[in-house]
This record gives sequence, structure tokens and C-alpha cells, in this order.
Amino acid sequence: MFSLCVCLIVCVFTLYMGMEYRQRKNELISIRLALLSSRLDATVANLSDFSRFVYETSVSRDEVTALMNRAWKASLSERSSLRNELRALMADEYELLTRFNFRQLHFHFPDTTSFLRMHSPLVFGDALGDVRLSIKKANSELVPVGGFEEGRIYNGFRFVYPLFYQGEHSGSVEVSFSMKNVLDILAEVSAGDLQFIISRSVVEDVVFSDQLDHYRESSFSSDFMYDGAVLPGESNRALLDSLDSSFTARLAAWADFGIDTRFFDSDYLVLCKVIHNVKGDPVAWIIMSERTTALEHIRSDLIFMYVSVLLSLILLISFRFLFVGTGSGLRLFR
Repeated sequence: MFSLCVCLIVCVFTLYMGMEYRQRKNELISIRLALLSSRLDATVANLSDFSRFVYETSVSRDEVTALMNRAWKASLSERSSLRNELRALMADEYELLTRFNFRQLHFHFPDTTSFLRMHSPLVFGDALGDVRLSIKKANSELVPVGGFEEGRIYNGFRFVYPLFYQGEHSGSVEVSFSMKNVLDILAEVSAGDLQFIISRSVVEDVVFSDQLDHYRESSFSSDFMYDGAVLPGESNRALLDSLDSSFTARLAAWADFGIDTRFFDSDYLVLCKVIHNVKGDPVAWIIMSERTTALEHIRSDLIFMYVSVLLSLILLISFRFLFVGTGSGLRLFR
């Protein structure tokens, strides 16, 4: 009976140790994932403030809004010279902004037609209302709209502002930032390696066919693509490639998560943060893989506890046989 009790205690404690390890690991993942989320939110908030500064100081001025108002009312043939005039007017500001990984300064008419892409001035005249909710909403509700969005050429965090000239709605302007900008900022305050992947279906539905070479198929899933401007490093890509199919299955579920894995005899946390677009649809991921010693410390603590319990049981058993051997054990354990 005594031996059975000892075996039961060992089994129960072993089960408890496994549950304790999983709980502590999950708590660690939750904390690290929350930290990544808060840093991303802070980064986007800062970019939003910067976009507002650009809008108010460089765009929302009479020279620009008057020109947009004239272009909106002009014929197609007249718009060509006005487009060149606007491009020349904004050239110095745009060149300065690109030094800060600023991606796009894009002007649109009230009907969401593209008028001038400073980043691609030869591409214009396409209607954007069906693929760019931010532009459609800014021009229909006349309010600023911001968030992540895939575009005809690039993706990024976009901030769209309606334009007015003497109180008359004359179109909108988009101030956007690349994912490279976002990841560079996050990298300054994060210890891990960062990746960005976007849904293949989103890219193929929105991006111009002749601009798809900006993207590469991800190495671990054909359902996602890399942005060519932020391709992952070799070791970071190899780590994700080493994960089993359950990882891609969790990506397909579109909910934030984190996992732990062993890679080249080291512990890693892989933290996955969903990126939602302006509509609120999940369309992309930021993935951070970070080497950690925290899991080793958790294991060490639990092993110490486990060994301590086992030693206590051994001592208990030793005393039991000692007492039995002297005869007193018969009275103690009878």
C-alpha cells in the first residue's frame, strides 16, 4: 500500500510539473506577444502623427489645393500639364520625405481616380474606389482615414486626407509608409528578427499585374508572399522553414499566437501578430522570432522542484524502512 501511494504521488506530481511548464511558457508567450502588439501600435500612432504633419505643412496649402481644384474641373487634355505642375511643386518635399523610408504621396480626385503618384508618375487615371476603402471613405465621408492597405503597386500603412480649396472638396491625398519603415522602427526596440508576409490572394486581387515582381512567394507557404523590400534573412527564413505544418495551419486561422521551438540547440519564441486592413479584414502578418533563455530558466526551476520532491520521497521511504527495521516502523505504519 505504501509503495502504491508513493507511485501515485510521483505520477500526480509529474503531471503537475508538465502542466506548470506549459502554463509558464504560455504566460511568457502572452507577455512577449502583448509587448510586440503595443510596440506596433505605438509605431503606427507615431507614423499617423508624422503623416498629419506632412499633410498640414506640405500639402494642405493654397498652392496645392488650388491646383487640385483646377485639375478636377479640367478636361483630360488639360490635366496633363496640371499633373506636371503639381509634381514639380511637390518634388522637393517628396525627395526629402523619401529619406525617412516614406513611401508614397498620392493625389486622387473626389471620384477616387488617381491623379498623381509621386512614386510612379506615369501611372494615373485608374479608379481606386473598388480596391482602396481608405480613398473611397475619405472622399465620401470627408474624414481622414488610416490603416494598413494593399495598393496597386505597394502595400503599407496609409493615411488619406480629404483636400479642400476655399471650402470646396477637391480630392484627397495619401501619405503612406512602407513595411520596411515599420519593421526598421520595431527592430530598434526588439531583440528578435522580424518578417512580414501578406496573403497571396490579397496581392493578386489588388496589385497591377506588371507590378507583381515586387513580391516573392514565401518559403514556407504558397498562401503567403514576401514584400520584396523586406525579404527575411537566411537564418530567419530557415527557422520558419523548420516548423511543421501546424504553424501554417495556425497562420490560416488569422488569430495572434506564439509558439516555442528548438533551432540549432537554442530555444526560440516565434510570435505572430495579425495585420488588419482598413476594412478590418486580416490580410498580413508580422512574425518575430527571438532567441530566448527564459524557457531554459523555467525548465531549470521546475527540474529543481521535481528533484526536491523526489529526494523528499526517497528520505520518506528510507525512514519508513528504517523504522520498520527497528520495530518502531510497525507501530508508525500499522
